[in-house]
Amino acid sequence: MKQLLLVVLLLSTISLSAKESGYSLSVALVGMRMDYREYDDARVILNSEKSAFNEIIGSEFTLDYTEAYSDNTYAQAGIEMLFLGGRTKYVGSLIGSGLGYGSYLSTTQNNISDISVYYMYSYSFNNGLDFGYGLALGHRSWERILSASQIEVYYWFSLRPRAKLTYKFAEFCVGALVEYQYGISPKMSATGFASDFNLGSANIAKLKIPFTYTLNKQLSLFTEYVYEQQIIEKSNVQASDADSSKFFLEPDSTANNQYIKIGATFKF
Repeated sequence: MKQLLLVVLLLSTISLSAKESGYSLSVALVGMRMDYREYDDARVILNSEKSAFNEIIGSEFTLDYTEAYSDNTYAQAGIEMLFLGGRTKYVGSLIGSGLGYGSYLSTTQNNISDISVYYMYSYSFNNGLDFGYGLALGHRSWERILSASQIEVYYWFSLRPRAKLTYKFAEFCVGALVEYQYGISPKMSATGFASDFNLGSANIAKLKIPFTYTLNKQLSLFTEYVYEQQIIEKSNVQASDADSSKFFLEPDSTANNQYIKIGATFKF
């Protein structure tokens, strides 16, 4: 309610305009630029994974329903599904080698999925401005295949509060959506360990900047830039299945990832 009162105060001279109810389906081609790094307790880098936009690619599907109300507010509920796959350049060292960062170079195969359901409530103003806020529940999974004998899978559910601001002029629309993803009981499974590692935390801050061109009432084209910062805190310590005298943990890590999306939205 505080957000609503602030918006109303700032835009008190603006009257509202209507929005139509209905379903929409968005389909996009996605390229991801990854910049992932792991650190020891002294914040010295241990290893990194990097890719260009054309090295990890995939698709995103969004299905939602919009319910327009008589007071020119509207609500949206939907599901978003993102699937990506591709390679990153690994820079690090072999476990147990005693050599430092950069002593070993390799290629990692990655498979990423991110699925969420969401609800948003929005206010539409007659100058083309929309403001909305909502909440999503999501699940993220990242399979990291470093070699045939070393596969790691990071996975967790997350609560995702979000807010958006869009501005429409003629057939064009530009906007911004901010989202914070709070990881719930994040874990990592790894080859050679009977139990999953319990990660200290796994949280993501995300900014989306979409740009849309409307062709007609049923079809629009869009492109979107996304920046996300991921922070994972180190896990518990576990003994290896092969040698119970050797103990391992998943270290602290950060990821500064970027996405480029190009797609179309169909209304029906």
